[in-house]
Amino acid sequence: MSKSKMLKITSILILIASCSMLPAHLKTKVYDSSNDAKNKIDQIVKESGLTIESLKESNKTGSKEVGDPKIRAVKIKVIEVGEKFLSSIKEAIEELKEKGTGKQFSEIYHTILSVANSMEKIGIQKATATVKMAADGKASTSYESINNVHEKLLAKLQVVKEKQKPAEEKKRS
Repeated sequence: MSKSKMLKITSILILIASCSMLPAHLKTKVYDSSNDAKNKIDQIVKESGLTIESLKESNKTGSKEVGDPKIRAVKIKVIEVGEKFLSSIKEAIEELKEKGTGKQFSEIYHTILSVANSMEKIGIQKATATVKMAADGKASTSYESINNVHEKLLAKLQVVKEKQKPAEEKKRS
């Protein structure tokens, strides 16, 4: 095969590959948001003086208003980080609404799943399962599917956050 044909084929393959990935500005936004969320979760746990194991074992925290207030505070902070992450991701999802490809939505799905996994490690029960169930057990490849994943995880975090509030605070709400 001639050098010019190889160059043309290579150029076409690069073009095809680049079309399937997130645009540079969204890729930066999505990955920066993800890394920021995971780093903040680690920082919150570290600053609390608690271990990930103690947080995971505290998965009853919040149900029937029992549990260590320090653990509750950590979980609420982590949920707030998750909510901020999801807000940032929502902007990317909306930007891809009309012209996004299956691979682009899949890339966002895996990013959301990664952050959900970080949240689950500190005791936010079934965060990854929520993401997977919202996508019917496979990576989201459409706007509707990734939007559903986003909404279900956000709703999950809001329910857990409400459970973390002490009884007297719930009465005031």
